[in-house]
Amino acid sequence: MKKVTKFYLLTISLTITLIYGLLVVGDYFYHLYQYSKMRTTNDILTERKKNEDRKYLIEMKKNGFTKIIFPYMYSEYPEISKKFIKNIVPVSAQPNQNVYYCNEGYGMISFKTDRAGFRNDDEVWDKITSSENILFIGDSATQGACVEKNQSISSYFKDKNSINLGLDGNEGYVYTVLSKLYVPKIKPKYVIQIFSTNDDYDEGGIFKKNLNLENLDQKYFKQNSFEPSKEILTIINKTKEYVDQNLTRIPSERDNLLARGMRYLSLPTIRWNLMEISRSYNYKLPYSTTLSIDTLKEVCLKNNCTPIFVFVPVSKYWEDNKILEKYYRNYLKKYCEEKNVHYLDTSEDIFAMGKKAFAPKGKHPSPEGYKFVANEIKKKINTIEQKD
Repeated sequence: MKKVTKFYLLTISLTITLIYGLLVVGDYFYHLYQYSKMRTTNDILTERKKNEDRKYLIEMKKNGFTKIIFPYMYSEYPEISKKFIKNIVPVSAQPNQNVYYCNEGYGMISFKTDRAGFRNDDEVWDKITSSENILFIGDSATQGACVEKNQSISSYFKDKNSINLGLDGNEGYVYTVLSKLYVPKIKPKYVIQIFSTNDDYDEGGIFKKNLNLENLDQKYFKQNSFEPSKEILTIINKTKEYVDQNLTRIPSERDNLLARGMRYLSLPTIRWNLMEISRSYNYKLPYSTTLSIDTLKEVCLKNNCTPIFVFVPVSKYWEDNKILEKYYRNYLKKYCEEKNVHYLDTSEDIFAMGKKAFAPKGKHPSPEGYKFVANEIKKKINTIEQKD
């Protein structure tokens, strides 16, 4: 009897191991299949990283430029949050530092962050009380990914004191925190919150820590200032040290064969596609998205500003794996209509522009694409003011 039991257990174990092994192999080949569908673009990006980005980054580091410490790092790298996060999470980058950003065909973009840790001329913070302010909240598209600062969306609003709070990798929970922190202090006339394809996921839950804090602004800022508090600066600086030592890799450096194989043990390709298919049958907006809309609407009601929600797409030529993008856009529009807030989807018009709307070697808008979005926002503002 014991021999029979052992035989059955051994058979079951071997069967499970065999099935799992086949799934791992299947995940690898499914990944190769998906890669092959975009081989041309992937090969261009690989060559860019090897032949351009590598050279640029070596030069940038030699000249004293450093990697930007984006807020998303606190949610994407658990080892960082475990080491440095207790009660409050930074939603800005390191202030007053020369940083390098990205290259999508226009060279490696670099700039100096302002006193608050964003991509603005520092004097915008001195003009707040004497100017009509317009505030931009968002992720890489808002920051002006891979183009010069004077080609970003916010740069085209020269008739106002335009303040850009966009940082790469931001999402709904970060937008919510930014609204609560900066809108009451700046009191802008308009707040432009820009969504993109990557906002269609309920990630970044660690930033909810900030929403549970009393007197968040007093903990986040130095007194009577837009500069980060000592606690925030300490977290950012410690994170920077960790990133410099552990997470800064020169492009074209690859993991060894074992490390590359290990990534398929969790079946990432199969799981991601099954998740997307499952979501498509019962789709709803991520809570982080609806929370950010509700919060900005409420904050603007209290501070006499007009929120405008905008969607900016990424290039389908460079990244065509967002199965649910249309769902997200349509539900976003519907939700904004239900909440009676202004919404602008630039997708169809940008796609109609063709390749010139996007970077030559990356997924973000080109200078022409960013300028188009800025002009559409201006038209939206003009329409709102005419109705008023």
